[in-house]
Amino acid sequence: MFFVKKLTFFNPLSFSFIWLCFLIFLTLFANFIANDKPLYAQYHKKSYYPAFYDILYNLKLYQWDNELINKDWKKLELENDIWAFIPFSAEQLDMENSPASPPFSVLKIKEKKFYHYLGTDELGRDIASGLIYGTRYAMIISFLATFLATIFGVLMGSIAGFWGDYDFKISRYSLFIFLTIGFWAFFMSFYARSYTLTDALSQNFYLFLWEILKSILLCFSIILLFWKLFSFLRNRFSFFAHQIAIPLDIIISRLIEIKLSIPVFLLVIIITAIAKPSLLLLVSIIAFGQWTIFARLIRAEILKIKNLDYVFSAKNQGFSSFNILIKHVIPNALPPIWVSISFAIAAAILIESALSFLGLGVNYISWGSLLKSGRSDLNAWWLIVFPGLMIFFTIFALNNLSDQLRKKLNPKNL
Repeated sequence: MFFVKKLTFFNPLSFSFIWLCFLIFLTLFANFIANDKPLYAQYHKKSYYPAFYDILYNLKLYQWDNELINKDWKKLELENDIWAFIPFSAEQLDMENSPASPPFSVLKIKEKKFYHYLGTDELGRDIASGLIYGTRYAMIISFLATFLATIFGVLMGSIAGFWGDYDFKISRYSLFIFLTIGFWAFFMSFYARSYTLTDALSQNFYLFLWEILKSILLCFSIILLFWKLFSFLRNRFSFFAHQIAIPLDIIISRLIEIKLSIPVFLLVIIITAIAKPSLLLLVSIIAFGQWTIFARLIRAEILKIKNLDYVFSAKNQGFSSFNILIKHVIPNALPPIWVSISFAIAAAILIESALSFLGLGVNYISWGSLLKSGRSDLNAWWLIVFPGLMIFFTIFALNNLSDQLRKKLNPKNL
């Protein structure tokens, strides 16, 4: 009886939660779990924290000493040292243990702590380190792409469902600014700074967030500047002050239908084959392929909610449409969105892995690129099994979590 109760603890939901927490832990602390530099080292009677300094160096907050900047710390005569659990980075080449060496094999190593636990690939790169840093890239790409798709999809679906074709009115002056200055501001803020954003994302995720914030502030600043600069047109000419209704529901619904007519994976392959692969491009393409899921779901929910009594009551009390949408309508329309987020993250991971497997992904070690290495040497089973298990368990955990969340949020459909 105790054995049965003990087994029930390891149910799929518990495993899913623990596995996702484990992946997030690897993503946040990858530099301290797998690194070719020691966590602590004493060299020439001076203490160093190379793994931590490496993060500060990428953030441009630290400058290495000239004698240490390109040194292999494994070859230095250190007086004292503490290494990460896996003392290899994902890109470090171990020429003494190449081509691919299987797990638990006899390796040429300086000390036992420098052993490759899961073997190496054809270039001598550590597989365990590759899995850890592949986890980071998979999580960053999938979470960021899903976040952007969710925000954009919820925004577009909410606008289409709440205002419909006749309720949203805007002055011709505002429409003029949006169609002219708005697109130019977006071009200057994001497209013109695409190299800076890509470079920041390749160096550090937090630096990328800072650059994204700067682009958003720049975009809104340009629009606000020209809004004030040309305000005399609205005051002098009644033509620009006239209010017109914008058929938002028809426009957004047609955009959704056009997007759904294009196979997402085919679109991703075409764009990545034409353009230079980058993390920013990959995130943008995956987000573009997923936003319609959230837009259709929340539009359908809002079409039901906006006709409820409490929405009419809020309108009669004088609340603005924007206030009603943000505070009352969207929060009650989000339950289907929470369920779809997990499925979208799983789909994003599969797309990223598939592109890396086909050689169309980013130029970094990832689960898909490790699988690609195994394809060239079928005898190197560890190059296929370990990345394949990481993808399998992650997709299983996300899909199971979504299913359980759906049952909790909508128990009537059990």
